[in-house]
Amino acid sequence: MANANLDPLGQSIFESRYAYPGETKWAERARVIAKTIASAEPDADKERVEKAFYDAIGSGDLIPGGRIIFGSGRNRGRHNLFNCYVIIPEDNVDSIGKTVQDMYRISCAGGGVGFNVSKLRPKGDNIGSVANSAPGAVSVLKMINEVGEHVRAGKNRRTALMGILNVTHPDLLEFLSVKLDQGQLNNFNISVAITNRFLEAIELGEDWHFTFNSKEYHLYDMVRSSDGETIRVVGLDPEDAMARAENFHKVAWTDTFEMLGQRDMKARELWDLIWTNSVESGDPGIYNIDLANSYTNVSYFEDLDSTNPCGEISLPSYGNCCLGNINLDNMVLEDGSDIDWKRLARTVRTGIRFLDNVLTVNTFPTDECKTVAERSRRVGLGVTGLHYMLIRLGISYGSEKCLEFLERLFSTMRDEAYKQSIYLARDKAPFPEFDYKKYLNEEFAKTL
Repeated sequence: MANANLDPLGQSIFESRYAYPGETKWAERARVIAKTIASAEPDADKERVEKAFYDAIGSGDLIPGGRIIFGSGRNRGRHNLFNCYVIIPEDNVDSIGKTVQDMYRISCAGGGVGFNVSKLRPKGDNIGSVANSAPGAVSVLKMINEVGEHVRAGKNRRTALMGILNVTHPDLLEFLSVKLDQGQLNNFNISVAITNRFLEAIELGEDWHFTFNSKEYHLYDMVRSSDGETIRVVGLDPEDAMARAENFHKVAWTDTFEMLGQRDMKARELWDLIWTNSVESGDPGIYNIDLANSYTNVSYFEDLDSTNPCGEISLPSYGNCCLGNINLDNMVLEDGSDIDWKRLARTVRTGIRFLDNVLTVNTFPTDECKTVAERSRRVGLGVTGLHYMLIRLGISYGSEKCLEFLERLFSTMRDEAYKQSIYLARDKAPFPEFDYKKYLNEEFAKTL
């Protein structure tokens, strides 16, 4: 079955980004990938499982994540095979420093990194006895971005970063505008972590308040003397806001500020600002952090605070992306009458076992990444080729027929994935943090 042929563009990408020296054919790389990942199996099963992996990957039915394709078989089997990770810095200098160090290690290993910096105290807060000295969340992102500028890994792979800030954080207005300057945070995508309460406030026409550590921050408008510009400053009270203006908003050393007064902001106004800036610069995106944590199966032992740089998976701090995709175009029968449901089910089962093995053989860039990966053994099996599949089946995207078909398609994938996970738990052991009663009480698990 390993007979996938790459078109000229695919061949060019394969040779320039993924092929090991001397490799010219996809089948050669597929063989190495299959052998590397099957090495996690007991000796009695290796040959059988390796063949299953090779058949699925070589035929193009299963497409592993890019780092798996690139890293398998390199460095004597010691290579990072995950595309991305997440780090959540704590509000202290040691954690921030470690975050930068770990980002550098992960990026040099070819992984992207997502951050939620909402635990960092707002810009202008006190640090110990030093008043109005905290650099703020955006400043930390800029520092991370600068370090990322110097990273090149794996055939000139540049660093890829995601920055997330909660919608309640007092630094949010600065965060929203930072990417309007095209010279800032060039290695980052950014997103606002919205909540269900924020969406409710929009619907009800309510004011929105910024808070940090149970303290409420207000907005103050001031006029700057040197240029007459009206600026908006976040502060705990008028005196605090004036001190922050003096520290962070001067453009001339002689600048003074005239207080115009406190200003309230409607949730709807903030929502409109988010989307206005997104249209102008492409950032920020939105991330419903409440929704993500409502539909995880493991909320009983970890919180999902951020996504990876591309946004397809929510993760805890030091979580990772162990990713692969089912090529749906390959699942269509030759006559275009239907998809090969047995082939789909087989490929899903193979994909889940494959990705679970990747967790076992991977070389992690930090100890924390390894610990978090092993406690939940999270994998992400997605799809590609949906558009081509629907065209070949003659199904119009968005039609009632399409919705009914996709309901069956993804229900089949979900059920096969969970059944294979059960088989793996039986054969090898459940993931270490598995708790039967707590797991089945999770919202998504109730839908199975």
